[in-house]
Amino acid sequence: MLTNPLGETRTLLLAVLSICIFLPCAVAAGTKIDVCHVPPGNPDNYHTISINDNALSAHVAHGDLLDSCNALCANLCDDGDACTIDDTGDCEIAGCPVERLPVDCDDSNACTSDSCDSLDGCINTEVVVCQSGEICNPETAICEPDGGPVITEFSVVTVGRSSITLRWMTDIPATSQLFFRLEGVGSFELGADDPDLETEHFIVLPTPFDGGLDANTDYELFARSASTTGASSDSNVIMVRTRR
Repeated sequence: MLTNPLGETRTLLLAVLSICIFLPCAVAAGTKIDVCHVPPGNPDNYHTISINDNALSAHVAHGDLLDSCNALCANLCDDGDACTIDDTGDCEIAGCPVERLPVDCDDSNACTSDSCDSLDGCINTEVVVCQSGEICNPETAICEPDGGPVITEFSVVTVGRSSITLRWMTDIPATSQLFFRLEGVGSFELGADDPDLETEHFIVLPTPFDGGLDANTDYELFARSASTTGASSDSNVIMVRTRR
């Protein structure tokens, strides 16, 4: 603590505090940042330190890394094998793993075989070869028609002044989308979307959170359904007039 020859410690302390109020002392000290300090000649003794940001360049020049060591475990513990997990998230305390766990290369696709190369990492190779016009279902590994679900019975269930309810059937479980436009005006736009896989589809246009349709107005509509493979098909276009 600073003390003048007369022992007026309190006066000097108040003066320092006054200076810090009008010119914050933290500014003079610089902003603190974390770096992972990697000691030259002893790189396994890495540890996180807090430095002034204006000293960062000097630290990086001799091998330190920006961020905490635990945030950089993947770099610090890299064993050169793309098929092992290096990043444990706690390497500063626990050190790098002695026994490396394998990388999970499962792509959740039954149509591929999953393997790992130590240089290239995960490799997912297609093993189910389908005939022309077919596509492999990633859930069942069965080849299915690539033309999309067959849509039938596309029809109106109810018509109101500001909404329309429609129904259709598909031969396989599929998603539901409904497109609409004013009769003969502009492009069709998506009016309702249901990602659930169903064979019987009900959709209300518009959805409850959208604005209503115009009363006594002619709309053109068609349905679209997609299977789990992503193959889709469209229904025929129908015209519906909302009530007055």
